[in-house]
Amino acid sequence: MQWLCIISRGVTPEAENFSQIFNFKGHVNRHSQPDEGYAELNHSTTDSIDLVWIGCPHASLDEIERVADRLNGRPVRTALWITTARQVRDEAGRRGWLDRIQASGGRIVSDTCLVVAPVEAMGFRSIATNSGKGAFYGPSHAHVATHFGSLDNA
Repeated sequence: MQWLCIISRGVTPEAENFSQIFNFKGHVNRHSQPDEGYAELNHSTTDSIDLVWIGCPHASLDEIERVADRLNGRPVRTALWITTARQVRDEAGRRGWLDRIQASGGRIVSDTCLVVAPVEAMGFRSIATNSGKGAFYGPSHAHVATHFGSLDNA
């Protein structure tokens, strides 16, 4: 199995000695700028997006709040799934963010990861995600083209 890790000199503290610390034998992507490494996580030749997926590892409470605020009651234009831990989902519910996201057409799914979900069988062919893990494994495990970017780009 090959692993992808994006580290950048001057940004990631362990960039100079990552391989020695962890006895790492996978692919270490050493770029001078993070954007160069991030670009390698885009596996799509189309601008079409069937699913926006946030949360792998699980979305934080902060991210869920940001999504609720960005939606601000507007309906989603494509499917939106957020994966998070059950406790975080419950707290987002108590704070009203879960209802706001669902009212806009988004879904918050807990205790799973989209990489192992049958997204291809559900008709999704391309995803946009802020998850490096999701962008890396999306093509090989979920058989979807991936668009990788920050939550601010969503």
